[in-house]
Amino acid sequence: MRLLQRADFERVYKTGRRFGSPLFTAFLVRRPDHELGSRVGFTTPRGLGKSVTRNRIRRRLREVVRLHWTELAPGWDLVFNPRRALLDTPMSGIEAEVRRLFGNIAAVSSSTQETAGEVSAREQKP
Repeated sequence: MRLLQRADFERVYKTGRRFGSPLFTAFLVRRPDHELGSRVGFTTPRGLGKSVTRNRIRRRLREVVRLHWTELAPGWDLVFNPRRALLDTPMSGIEAEVRRLFGNIAAVSSSTQETAGEVSAREQKP
């Protein structure tokens, strides 16, 4: 699913974590309704170039995210803010960075779930 509403983008920017990479900056925040799938949004600032350049950057990043969508843990909102270097990077390099981000998200998700499970287990003990 895609992030489309301005309010959703602002919530991710204001309350989310930031993940830096040479190719993009990603902002991510846990969705209030964790059971639902993740959503992804893309922003391409005018500083990256004219519309043809910005659209090419966005298409390349969107395609890599589409290919690796199944590796993304559910329950997150992500916003990708690409850098100009993404335009000249081979697709394999972009894929490596996206997989690294998705792996970090999966690690955070699993540690959050384990912590929540430990807390609920402790609450059940008399």
